[in-house]
Amino acid sequence: MSHAYSRIIEHFPSGGGGYLVASKAAGGEGGVVSGSALLVDYILTITVSIASGGMRWFSWRLWRGTLGNCPQSLR
Repeated sequence: MSHAYSRIIEHFPSGGGGYLVASKAAGGEGGVVSGSALLVDYILTITVSIASGGMRWFSWRLWRGTLGNCPQSLR
């Protein structure tokens, strides 16, 4: 795996990302698949981050409501 990665770096020394590498190596369709996978990855990352923040906020609100005598500094 590291050998293959080293070969990609040799062919694309200035970078370019998965879309450019897949487009050159597998044609236009490979680039579209790579770009689409990257877009799905970004969307899933944002979704999981929002869900995690929402759960943390809800948990805090539940804790605060359940423990009526929590310290003033935490309110």
